[in-house]
Amino acid sequence: MPLARLAKRVFTSDETLNAQIEVAHFGAAPLKDAATSWKLVADNGSTLASGKLDAKDIPVDNGIVLGKVSVDLKNAKTPAHYKLVVTIQTAAGGAKLAENDWDVWVYPAQVSTETPKDVLVTSQLDEQAEKQLQSGGKVLLTLPLESIRNFTNAPVQLGFSSIFWNTAWTQRQPPTTLGILCDPKHPALAEFPTDFYSNWQWWYLIHRAGALRLDGLPKGTEPVVRLIDDWVTARPLALVVEAKIGKGKIIVCGFDLTGDLNDPVSRQVRQSLLDYMAGNSFHPKTEVNLEQLRNLAAGG
Repeated sequence: MPLARLAKRVFTSDETLNAQIEVAHFGAAPLKDAATSWKLVADNGSTLASGKLDAKDIPVDNGIVLGKVSVDLKNAKTPAHYKLVVTIQTAAGGAKLAENDWDVWVYPAQVSTETPKDVLVTSQLDEQAEKQLQSGGKVLLTLPLESIRNFTNAPVQLGFSSIFWNTAWTQRQPPTTLGILCDPKHPALAEFPTDFYSNWQWWYLIHRAGALRLDGLPKGTEPVVRLIDDWVTARPLALVVEAKIGKGKIIVCGFDLTGDLNDPVSRQVRQSLLDYMAGNSFHPKTEVNLEQLRNLAAGG
């Protein structure tokens, strides 16, 4: 089995992807003169970079170093998802013995910090935000974890990993959620490449996020990004939700996107949401009132 040691999975276009390629081989006998090749492939099938490592004999052992991969990402399309694919063959052009791949994401080294004129970005639903909505404006409300209303009994304890075994048996040992669910083709995520489930890029958001309660919003509210609750409680939760309120429109996030964002994932998801809100496709279906919005925040 080919193995790759990567320091991280998220990169910017001014960085270099470095990986040490290894192999675990527990077959019946050593492999003679095995050939190893690699490529960095985009979702559309195009290859950004590729190469071959020196052929070598592979003993029956674990963690055998085959060589190193280095890719300058300056020519990478961004934002984009790629796969680093490593293939081992019996010899150059011979039968394929094994192949493995790893997801990586490449984001722009810089993104615009400007906010569309008709969008207010805030971390609290205060008088300014309410006036913005009442006047027909748009609000991106990005709530810090400590500002989100939780459940009094059986609080949601968010984590990037899924629950351990069963919270009914572990006294609700955190985390108590099972990842996310979203539509990758939703226009709000057009500039934030994602699968319909949580993958490594979501760690940057989820590890500091809180769950938005949907039970106080109109029944049938479909969030942009849903959080899957523990099956014991099975409550409707969200990470990102959109709504219209009177003449105004709002997106609420369960993580803060104000201030200086120190990771490329947070910067990119903010840019994707803002461009969506500034465009012609921002038409939330759910209609809410101010009281329902206030209920999303602690003390609401």
